[in-house]
Amino acid sequence: MKEHIKNQTFRADKDVWKIPRLMKLAEELEPFDLPLKHMNIHNLYPAIESTMEFVEHIQYVLDADLDTPIILDEEGYVMDGRHRLAKALLEKKETIKAVRFEVTPTCCFTEV
Repeated sequence: MKEHIKNQTFRADKDVWKIPRLMKLAEELEPFDLPLKHMNIHNLYPAIESTMEFVEHIQYVLDADLDTPIILDEEGYVMDGRHRLAKALLEKKETIKAVRFEVTPTCCFTEV
């Protein structure tokens, strides 16, 4: 696992999931080819606050491994894999490997 992933999280409102846990749970899901034209690609990132943060994200996109499926929740929202999704779009791919939870796992914790 890449070092920067160890502390990454996915947030939905106040619920928080740790990415390493999602990756472990997703290992049992069957990957499929998801057409990119079916993806809602708007509002994938919160505002990037600095040029260095922007550059860091560009590097993550360039380093993204398209053989690793993106992880979707039960509604199809990207829980993990936005850098892979961005790379696939940049490379004008028609599909991306994905896995989707039938039932979104319980969050790790809820922020107060």
